[in-house]
This record gives sequence, structure tokens and C-alpha cells, in this order.
Amino acid sequence: FSSVDAVDHLHMLVSGGEAVYMGDDASTAKALSLLGKSSAPITGTVINAVDGRTLTGGKKVGNGYDKGVQLPAGQEATVDLFVGSSLMSSPLPVNKGVYDASVPTGKYTCQTSYPGFYTFYDQDCAVTSPEGLKRNSVMSPFLNPGDARFTLVWGAKPSDLELRLDVPLPQWMKLGGHPCVVRYTNTHCTAHSKHGKGKAKLEHTSTDGYGPETISVNGWVTGKYILRVKHFAGERELGGLDRTTNHDPALLSSGAQVLAYMVGGAQRFLIGSHGYTTGVDWMVVRIDGDTQEVELCTPEICPPPGKWG
Repeated sequence: FSSVDAVDHLHMLVSGGEAVYMGDDASTAKALSLLGKSSAPITGTVINAVDGRTLTGGKKVGNGYDKGVQLPAGQEATVDLFVGSSLMSSPLPVNKGVYDASVPTGKYTCQTSYPGFYTFYDQDCAVTSPEGLKRNSVMSPFLNPGDARFTLVWGAKPSDLELRLDVPLPQWMKLGGHPCVVRYTNTHCTAHSKHGKGKAKLEHTSTDGYGPETISVNGWVTGKYILRVKHFAGERELGGLDRTTNHDPALLSSGAQVLAYMVGGAQRFLIGSHGYTTGVDWMVVRIDGDTQEVELCTPEICPPPGKWG
């Protein structure tokens, strides 16, 4: 069928779903033989990226469109560990959205699923002795067609990283040539349209380490969006910005990751591997508002934002 409305996220379509293929081309016994002889804990919480709430049966959570979505009664997330492509014998035990188990040391792939949410996947879940691994499963609710969501997670330190999105709103670009920036002090950027096309909003923020910080985009406007991360207190925090090198050791060692959920599927961007860092900023990607084409940031296409950016 076709829609008379040109605004993609208002089309009469069923919201996005997902199919996950789990390979198993090696025997479990062989895979387990690659793990360590000692055991260590793996702990974490299954978290809704939109509102930061723990996902557990019967609770009401937000999904980016509605704040009162009822989760299925008694439903817990399924948290699986893989060694290579081999699934461990059984999922980790989950109680009220929290998992805490002792497993053989080694490198795993973590995968968490919950009805109505995109599957969380992390291929770098390394459990070491004796400290183990704390790795939350931050999960995004399904998006309507044409919409996008970006989620930032990191380690225990620094306590406060900020996810920011430069939005090329026509009314802002026309007046001063500067984009509207979604951030903690400006949580919404909305184009002037009866349909609200071009709305970007900060869904959730965190100041205690780990994240998540989440920004959602409901429809796009023409122009270039820039997704970036700022170490909020990096210029004054111990271990932060080194002015002689213009590098921020705390940011570089944060383990920051950005998960992007867009029309082409989910993508993961890692600090130190994607985009570039300058001072207290990690410039991640540039996105075309018309095509949603994603480009890794370089200084040429994503100039440093400056002190107040």
C-alpha cells in the first residue's frame, strides 16, 4: 500500500521487529575448553535505554512514544553467553532484572533479549579473575519506521560523559549558521512543522558512570547531523584534559561505546576505533538527514566544537 502522508514516521506501519540468528558451528565442549580453569563473577542489570529503568515483568516503562508501557507479568530477560559461536548450556539466572553468576574466566559474547526491545549484543565480554565483569545490558525499545536512537554507555569512570547531537534545524541554520544541540541543558530540538518532523530529544542522562545516555530522533530534516560525546568535567577533573597534548586520558580510557539504531540496523562505535578525539570531545559520526548515510567523523567533516560546544 502507499501513504498520502510524506512524513515517513506517520505511515500506517507495524513498528519495527527483529530476527536474530544464533550460529553454532563449533561444539560447546570444544569452546568451553578454551576458557580458564578458574571462575569469576559476571554481574549486570537489564536497563531500558529510554528511561533508565530496570526491565522486569509487570513494570511500566517508556518506549520513546509512551511512558506507560506495561511489561509482561513475570517476564525476565534472557541473558546468554557465547564462546565463539557456541551457546553456553543455559542462560544466566535473572531476578528482577539483575544477573549475578560465576562463570569460567575468558572472553565471551554477551546477548540479552526481551520482548519489544532490540537484542543487546556485545562481543567483548571478557571475564577476568578475580574482579570479574560488570556489564549492564542496555536495551532500546523498537522504533517506528524512519526514527533512530543513539545510546552511550561506558565504564565506572569518568562519572559524567554527555551524549550530544548537532541538529541542522532550518530556523537555527538560517539565523546564525549554527545547529541546535541536543544535550543536558537543551533536551529538545524541533523543526517548525505541524507534524513535528525533525524532532530530536534527550531521553535519559546519567552522571554516575556506566550510562546510559540516550537521544532519539523522530523524523529527519535536510542537512548534516553530528553525533558526539563530551567529558563534561574533563577540563577540571583529575586525570582529565592534558592541555599540553590536548588529550583527555580519562575519556580515552572510559571504554565508551555508542549504539546506533537506525533504518539499516544497529551499529556499534567504540572510542579509539571510530571517529576521533580532540580535547574533551569524541567526535563519533556524521549523518545525512535525507539519506541517513553514516560517515565516521574526521576533523574535516566534523570540526571540533570549541569550548562551549
